[in-house]
Amino acid sequence: MRKEFKEIYLLRVVSCLAIVFLHSISSAFANSNLKGQAIEPILQSIKLLLMFGTPTFVLISEFLLSASYNDKLPSNFFHKRIRFILIPYLSMGFFYAWFELWKNSKLITPETFSIEAAKNIFLGEYHGYFVLIIFQFYILHALFQKYIYKKYQKFKVILISFFITLAYLSFFNFSNVPFERYAKIPFIGWFFYFVVGFYAGKKYDKINVWVAKYYNYLLILFVFLSAILLIDYHIIGFHSSNSKRFDLILYTVVVASLLFYRASKFSKMPSFVIFINGFTFGIYLLHPFFLKTFERFIPAYISFDHPILYIFTVFTFSVVCSISIIYLFNRFEFGAYIVGQINNRPHANLLKTNRSTDKEPVSISIIDSSS
Repeated sequence: MRKEFKEIYLLRVVSCLAIVFLHSISSAFANSNLKGQAIEPILQSIKLLLMFGTPTFVLISEFLLSASYNDKLPSNFFHKRIRFILIPYLSMGFFYAWFELWKNSKLITPETFSIEAAKNIFLGEYHGYFVLIIFQFYILHALFQKYIYKKYQKFKVILISFFITLAYLSFFNFSNVPFERYAKIPFIGWFFYFVVGFYAGKKYDKINVWVAKYYNYLLILFVFLSAILLIDYHIIGFHSSNSKRFDLILYTVVVASLLFYRASKFSKMPSFVIFINGFTFGIYLLHPFFLKTFERFIPAYISFDHPILYIFTVFTFSVVCSISIIYLFNRFEFGAYIVGQINNRPHANLLKTNRSTDKEPVSISIIDSSS
C-alpha cells in the first residue's frame, strides 16, 4: 500500500535547487576574480549552508521507501528502477565521458572514451555517483526491515548509526589517504541519513507531532549548527567543499525537519513546487552540463559586472535549459532512458491530505521518478 506525502515535494525541490545554486556559486568562484573581495566570505558561507542537499536525498528516499512498504518490496521494484534510474545513470555516464574529454580539449578516441566512461559508471567519477549510493540503500532497506527494525531499540540504532557515519566521515575528512575521492560511494558515509529516514517513515504521524512540538528548539539548534559550520570553515580552516563533511550530519537532519514542518503547514502546495518536483532527477543529471556550457560560451557575449548577477543568471540558465531538454526528450519514448522520467502524475488529491492506493510509490527521491 502506498501513501503520498506532500511534505516531500518541498524537501525534494529545495534540496535540488540548493545543489544547483551552490554549483552556480562555485562557477562564479571559478570564473570571477572574487579573491579578497568583501563578498567572498559571504558567498562561501551561503555555499556551505546549502550543502544539505545531497544527504537530504538519502533521507527522502528512505523515508518514502519505509513509509510505503510495511514488510517487503514489490516484485517489480528493481525492474522499474533499473529502467528509469540505472539506465539514465549509464546514459549520462557515457555522455559526461564525452563532455569531459571535449571540455578539456582532449583527443576523443575509443580508448580514451572507454576509460572515461568506465570511471564514470563504475567509480562514480561524475555527479551521478549518487545513483550508486541509492541502489545500495534499496538492498540495505530489505535487510534492515528483516533483521534490525523489530529486534533493536530505534534510539540505540540511530545513535550507533550516527557514530558510524561520524567516524567514517571524520577519518576521510582529516586523513590524506590516496583513495579518499572514492569514499563517497560506500553507504557507510550516508548511513545515519538512511536510518533517520527509515524510522521517520515508519513513524510519520508521530514525527509530524514531534517536529511541531519542538519547532522552536529546532530553530535554535539550526542557528547553533550553522554557526559550527561557519566556525569550522572560516576560523578553524576546515575547507572541505562537499557534502561529505562530518559537521553536516546533524545540520542536514535539522534542516530537513524544519522544511518538513513548513511544508506540513501548506493547505495547498505551490504550483511551481509541484512543477519543478517532476523534473528534479533530470535537473540533477543535466545541470552541470549547462553550467559548464554557460561558463565556456555566454561570458564571451554578455558582460557580468557583479558576481551576484552572474550566479543568478547561470542558475536560471541551468534550471530552465535542463527542464526544457527533459521535456523535449520525454516527448519520445526513449527520452526517459536518457535524461530520466518526468513525474507528471496528477497531484491535486495529495495536497491537502495523505491517501493510500494500491499503486507503487511515485518519486522515491530526486533520482527516483518511476511510477
